[in-house]
Amino acid sequence: MVKKFEISNNIRKLRFLANELTQQDLADALKQSPDDRDANYYLAIWHVLEARAPARAGGRVDEVEQHRQEAAKLSAASLARHPDDPRWGLDRLRILGLLDQIKSDEVKAL
Repeated sequence: MVKKFEISNNIRKLRFLANELTQQDLADALKQSPDDRDANYYLAIWHVLEARAPARAGGRVDEVEQHRQEAAKLSAASLARHPDDPRWGLDRLRILGLLDQIKSDEVKAL
């Protein structure tokens, strides 16, 4: 009989692997097609989620800040390449709103 701990540990390993594959797949898609709007947006979202996880757990500030900066950088670069397309502008606003929410959550936690 498999212990509950072993199952939970295996699930965590699978989630980690899926998360890493997703990030790598999105990064690879951007290398091949830098104007892929979905890949740009979801890679920025991946960084936002990575920034949120350590922040909620009282994690390392440098990792949180690195993911925040990467999400902001991706969305800014995307908008800079497509300044007249409102969809890219909305993506940028969504990312900035999520990043702002992380800061708000941290202030509330103090």
